[in-house]
Amino acid sequence: MQESKNAVAIKVHTRLKAQQHDVVEEFETIEIGQLFKKSGSIFIKYEEKISIDEQKHSTSVLVKITGQKSVEIVRSGASRMKLRFVLGEDVPSSLQSGHGAMSLITRATRLNHEEIAENQGNLSLNYELYGADELIGNYEFVLSYK
Repeated sequence: MQESKNAVAIKVHTRLKAQQHDVVEEFETIEIGQLFKKSGSIFIKYEEKISIDEQKHSTSVLVKITGQKSVEIVRSGASRMKLRFVLGEDVPSSLQSGHGAMSLITRATRLNHEEIAENQGNLSLNYELYGADELIGNYEFVLSYK
């Protein structure tokens, strides 16, 4: 991952609980990343490394936190997903893959960011994800950094 100007090295701990129809999956990662601040927003960059069917996959993740009002998560790997969140609002988002582009809608039902200390905090985000006017799933995402 390319280092950003004025970036501070941090440990990033994420937990994701995904419920799609009757299937619930949980994922947890701990990675080293970077934090930098720009124009009143906090940016957190890290490489998410996971194993699927004994193959290792790496995805670049950029999280932009703007106060208590909005969050944007960009995931770039085999596909590119850009999710935007504003509490209580339907927000256009997108997924680009080798199969083409898909328009998505996010609806954040909980969005809370707490800065505990300088360059340390927690982000909690619960959201519904829609594609083609259908509910894809309900998600709970927690990111802690220090």
